Amino acid sequence: SNVVKEDSITLHLKSFAPNWRNIYGRPAKEIATLIHSHDKIDILVELTGHTAGNRLDVVAMKPAPIQITYLGYPNTTGLSTVDYRFTDALVDPLDTEQPFTEKLIRLPRCFLTYTPPTKVPDIETLPYT
Repeated sequence: SNVVKEDSITLHLKSFAPNWRNIYGRPAKEIATLIHSHDKIDILVELTGHTAGNRLDVVAMKPAPIQITYLGYPNTTGLSTVDYRFTDALVDPLDTEQPFTEKLIRLPRCFLTYTPPTKVPDIETLPYT
């Protein structure tokens, strides 16, 4: 996790992981060493791409033998250390000529995953019209 403060979503996701570490503010080299030497991760899936708060500085150090980018940014990372990118035919049409540093893994339908939240407030009338 790379968040300043854990929220309910962070805590929910954390409940599914046997190991969880907040890396916010930690140096890239320290994180890469933890992933490579301590956690011994075989496949690292990077979820942010070129969005705010990304840790592409860690991914650039190739801490895992196989690295995949997915979800947060639907385009190339431009890093030779990222091996694959999950995509679909809408984001990256089959005839695209755009250069990618990653090998594309095309999912059969939409590459996005979404389940609407079950706990949402009721819709109310606007207080002002």
